[in-house]
Amino acid sequence: MEERHKEYFDAHPDVKRFHFTTDGMAFAKPNDARNHQLTLTGKPGEVETVDRPDPAADGLEAERIEALERDIAWGKEKLLEDLDEDTRAEREASLKKDEEELAKLKGE
Repeated sequence: MEERHKEYFDAHPDVKRFHFTTDGMAFAKPNDARNHQLTLTGKPGEVETVDRPDPAADGLEAERIEALERDIAWGKEKLLEDLDEDTRAEREASLKKDEEELAKLKGE
């Protein structure tokens, strides 16, 4: 979610969905947004509809990030052990996969 969207949701905790016009204005009612967009362009235009994010989903994502960071730290520590070549390759592949997932979750 864009920062400007978050600001509107933070300022209006009871609104579950906003409709944004091209000038950045937010409206709780879609018709209000469409009418405002019409005044901007002189013709009907698209408005961006954004739903309030699910806080439970945010919590799950944060938990997953934390778990991945722990797994990566553990994996790097285990790579320092004396391992046979196959086990080392498996752990490196698993570690790389976790690092890629972590980067994706963090938006990197």
